[in-house]
Amino acid sequence: MRSTPNVENVDIEVIKKQIKRYQVLYCIYKATEDDTDEYIRLGYITKDIGLSENQVISITDYLIHQGFLGHRFDLDSINYAVFITFEGIAEVEKIASTNKPKNQVDRALTVSPNHPFIDEGRLQELKEISSKQSKFDLSKLIKLCEELNSNYSNENYSATAMLTRAIMDHVPPIFGKDKFTEIANSSSSRDSFKKLMKSLDDFQKNITDGILHEQIKDSHSLPNATQVNSSQPLDKLLQKIVEILQRSTT
Repeated sequence: MRSTPNVENVDIEVIKKQIKRYQVLYCIYKATEDDTDEYIRLGYITKDIGLSENQVISITDYLIHQGFLGHRFDLDSINYAVFITFEGIAEVEKIASTNKPKNQVDRALTVSPNHPFIDEGRLQELKEISSKQSKFDLSKLIKLCEELNSNYSNENYSATAMLTRAIMDHVPPIFGKDKFTEIANSSSSRDSFKKLMKSLDDFQKNITDGILHEQIKDSHSLPNATQVNSSQPLDKLLQKIVEILQRSTT
């Protein structure tokens, strides 16, 4: 973590670990820059950058052993708090002071401005249901959600839109339907869920059709975070899925 990786003969898994470590350290740095003596609960970090509780605890343990963070208690709970040390501040400022990114690996070392597209708590609910006996295999749905979060975090907005559509096309059988449009049209006209799903369906058709079918031309306007962000209605969809599956497993 102490040096920027060389892109030649680099182990991509090592790079990914370094990126996550820096993201956690930078998150704590930004949260405490007005008061470096302030403690930050690990749950705040999980919510802010979209890592799982186990990932945050593991990374924080590493950063503590490197001398970048300090804490008062045994590190076995997401509720425990940590603070950034002078060494940690120096590490962040050293990385921040390097030249502008010249390649994708260097660029990935900067923290994404995007919050998780799919809330980690919602994703955890799906994982908990998946660990129990269920009529449906949720492994693909969970993987699509994780890839969606990863691509949105890395500012891959075309992939974000396509993965959102993939999730919508994947889940209709949970509602007893064949197509997502049937979900949007299945509730009463006053149902707020129906309105959200209708809005999500129309929105995604316009976005993904443009991304998938637009041919090359002399100038393109690329999608941005605002354009592809349908996270709120998608969360409502996943919430409804959780409710349906929880009833079926009890």
